[in-house]
Amino acid sequence: MAAFYYVSKQADYADHHVVHAADCRFLPDSNDRQFLGTFYAPNDAIHQAQKYFPNAVGCATCCPLPMRRHVVEN
Repeated sequence: MAAFYYVSKQADYADHHVVHAADCRFLPDSNDRQFLGTFYAPNDAIHQAQKYFPNAVGCATCCPLPMRRHVVEN
């Protein structure tokens, strides 16, 4: 199911702009966020946010991305 996504206008302590789903408890106030659109996957919303803020990342609560496993090739 698609969800509405927003990105924070203010960078956090690590200089990241954080992407949130509309129902996230950490969603910034309406004056401190920018609407990104409706997306089926958090990754798509993060890519959209990176068009405005190249250092945008997903919220660990509502937009976690799967961990990549490092594959060692012999």
